[in-house]
Amino acid sequence: MKTILLQSLRLEHFKGVAALTLDFGGHSCAIYGENATGKSSIRDAWTWLLFGKDGSGASSFEIKPVNGAGEVADHNAITSVSAVLTVDGAEKKLRRTWYEKWTTRRGNPEPVYDGNTGDFYVDDVPCKKATYQAAIKELVGTEDGFHLLTDTDAFAALDWRKRRSVLFDAAHVAGDRELMGDNPHFAPLLEAMGSGDLDTLTARLNAQRRELQGKRDSIPVRLDELERSAKPLAGVDYDRLEKELADLTGERQTASDDLAAYRAGSAEDRLWAQLTAATLEKSELQRENDQYRAGQRTDAPDLPALEQAAEAARQRAAGQIAYITRLQERVADYETSLAEAQQRWRDINRERFTGSTCPTCGQTLPPQQQEEAKQRFQADKEARLSRAVTEGKRLSNRLTEERERLEEAKEQAQALHAQQDEAENQLARGKRAQPGAVSDLPEYRAKLADIEARIADLTERHTAAEQDSLSAQQEKLADLRGMDEEIRRVQERLAGREQLETLRRRREELVSQQKAVAARMAELENLLYLADEFLRYKVERVEQSVNSLFREARFRLFREQVNGGLEPCCDITYDGVPWGSLNDGRKITLGLDIIDGLAWHYGVRAPVLLDNAEAVTGLTGYNGQLIRLTVSEQDKELRFVQE
Repeated sequence: MKTILLQSLRLEHFKGVAALTLDFGGHSCAIYGENATGKSSIRDAWTWLLFGKDGSGASSFEIKPVNGAGEVADHNAITSVSAVLTVDGAEKKLRRTWYEKWTTRRGNPEPVYDGNTGDFYVDDVPCKKATYQAAIKELVGTEDGFHLLTDTDAFAALDWRKRRSVLFDAAHVAGDRELMGDNPHFAPLLEAMGSGDLDTLTARLNAQRRELQGKRDSIPVRLDELERSAKPLAGVDYDRLEKELADLTGERQTASDDLAAYRAGSAEDRLWAQLTAATLEKSELQRENDQYRAGQRTDAPDLPALEQAAEAARQRAAGQIAYITRLQERVADYETSLAEAQQRWRDINRERFTGSTCPTCGQTLPPQQQEEAKQRFQADKEARLSRAVTEGKRLSNRLTEERERLEEAKEQAQALHAQQDEAENQLARGKRAQPGAVSDLPEYRAKLADIEARIADLTERHTAAEQDSLSAQQEKLADLRGMDEEIRRVQERLAGREQLETLRRRREELVSQQKAVAARMAELENLLYLADEFLRYKVERVEQSVNSLFREARFRLFREQVNGGLEPCCDITYDGVPWGSLNDGRKITLGLDIIDGLAWHYGVRAPVLLDNAEAVTGLTGYNGQLIRLTVSEQDKELRFVQE
């Protein structure tokens, strides 16, 4: 085991101590003195040297000596704490300083306070803070470990999770998998864990149990709903309904066939056929008469056709005149726009540079600025001239195109006027011609009157027959609709058989699901119970292993919950009394007991500076260097007794 001994400790300008050298020689000792003689400063100096904190663990405390008014007594003083250690006989020196920074700034001869700074030394060699801390860490392996081995309150001050972790490492507590593997009883739990841990498995099992509980509780409600839905359907005679449906279907088919036969042989259809034949006979008579009259016509001109041709010629000529008018207007517009574009070009071209004076103050601009302004003016002028030229070319091209269209339109107008004159001449000649007389077929009027009389009679008789037929068909259709409604009603009631079968299948599924949920919940309950059993088994194994490291200190690593479960914790106890309820003397003895036990874990024994040692009588059992700081009213100055 590595042994670290404190050979000497020197304080300079540290708190209330101006200068103090303590030569321990690597031995345990006692330092006596009444209150305010500097005992606590010695312990604070030791912890500040190692960890930058005072004996209570505070990193912010007054290090520099102060006067009666509470102000820094000497701003130029350098606070320093140094120690000489031996590590397995090899000497190791540590020193740490703290002092004020005063800076002289430009323009002010008086130095200005600029905060505090400090230096670090290992074996009298200056180094950075990180190197210094690394050297201390190297003594034990971790800075936390060194703190735990030199301060009786350090372990109790840790978070319970950290305390638990340190104890598990010190006792070499086996992991859950290893503990389960040692006992075949927990084999199902180990298998269920898979690649995860016990906490994850327990959380997953509890989540699954909650989900299954919800399903288990909902299934009876759903079964009750199914029973209520199935009850009115179960008392129906579905065989009787099927027979009734077959009878109704047959009756409907018979009624439908009767209606179709009635329609096919009705008087309405016969009258309609006669009426159609008479109408065709009339059309044929009129066609023959038209042909007879056409054969009697002379070659007289067709006046309506001539009038139509003359009107069409007049409209075409008028439309062309309107088109020419629109083209003339567009030509005039383009001529105006082109003249305006040409005038813009002339106006721009006449512009001259006049920007030699400042537009704001009216003063003449410097030559260079005048030249720059002139160049900008010229560039803008050329750009505008270019745009005016481009616009003029575009307008000129469009004007040329419109003029060409206008000339073509005028030529077409002349041709259309000639066509109009010819059509009007033909119409005039036609009006002067005399048409010949024509006559109808012999007995045409008598035959036509006879046919029209028959058509009128058939139409009247067909209308009456149609009314009679429609009334009869409506009665038949009403009968069919009644049958259809009855069939639909029976079919709806028959659908209850399929619905009832669906409800029965759903009930069987729910019952099967209820059994599966119950079986799965039983599996989960068994695994959760096994997990509780394992925790209790682990408690016994772990607490025995941990508590065997210490003589007096005992650790409660699990706490019984109201629901019977176990909650992880890490409580320090003595004879069943928790740490917080112990007196100062017992806390010191337990703290030394814990330090002694942890020393075996870290493989290091380090010096312990024990403040308020008067609270304990007969300190025994600690195997390392122990420096007791004890209140003694008769010692007005510090008294050093080596043991």
